[in-house]
Amino acid sequence: APSVLKTAAFGYDGKGQRKIERREDPAKIWESFGGGHAVLEQFVEFLLNIAGSSPNLDLAPLYRVDGRTDLTEQTLPNWPGFQGEGPVRVGNGAALHLQHDVFGEMVLALAPIFFDLRCVAGDPRLATEVIDDVRERAPGATRFLAHMARLATSTPPPLGFFRGFVLQKEGEHRDTLDLKHGGVNAVVTTARLYALAGGLAEVNTQARLAAAVEGARMDAQLSADLRDAFEFISYVRIRHQGQQVRAGEQPDNFVSPDSLSGFERAHLRDAFAVVREAQRLIAHRYPTHAV
Repeated sequence: APSVLKTAAFGYDGKGQRKIERREDPAKIWESFGGGHAVLEQFVEFLLNIAGSSPNLDLAPLYRVDGRTDLTEQTLPNWPGFQGEGPVRVGNGAALHLQHDVFGEMVLALAPIFFDLRCVAGDPRLATEVIDDVRERAPGATRFLAHMARLATSTPPPLGFFRGFVLQKEGEHRDTLDLKHGGVNAVVTTARLYALAGGLAEVNTQARLAAAVEGARMDAQLSADLRDAFEFISYVRIRHQGQQVRAGEQPDNFVSPDSLSGFERAHLRDAFAVVREAQRLIAHRYPTHAV
């Protein structure tokens, strides 16, 4: 199977998982889970299966969950659509198009796995060879670094021009702050970019930010501020998730500003402002607009 669907428990229960093997499987499996939040795993294997089954790496812009590209477009006449504003269409003829930038997007999708590699079992030399090769090649790969810079700046922190919070506008998380994409992840991808650009061996985010100063690639004050911002955003996020687990709720990354004290809101604004400044400097240094 190209992937496995699991229940999104805070700690996986070991039982709530099913293999996806056929087109009709995802809907049936999700229904068997009670319609709750779920996580699609084995994404790396899925991408590698796609690449391995594509002659000359002629990748399609999109695939079905079973790895096929027969996504014939059709209209579902009996579906009203969002707020009754149909028609509802399924499928996408673009699956048959040839777009060369898809290869780069696949590489970026795999970047967090291979560039944050840690050896936890087996022969450590296998991991060391990959890490050393990346450290040697990455600093001189300017176009690659520009792609990684675009990834690091793709999601700005939820902070407006006048330092007001930018809240989710719709859906079940309306009027909340997303602490993951424009917060924790933004710092992680920033640290990864500086580590790759400097050929650094560090993998931990805090260690990468500290090491980036030694090569004069990051200002010492910005490094210290980013480490503090990362720690504070992570603290608010983990505390929020802990409260949800104790209440028997599914943990997420969305926090209501009303649940925070005035002190916490002020420091969260400061943390987001630091992340925004780091992203501004990255966009100035790398040609993110050209990739």
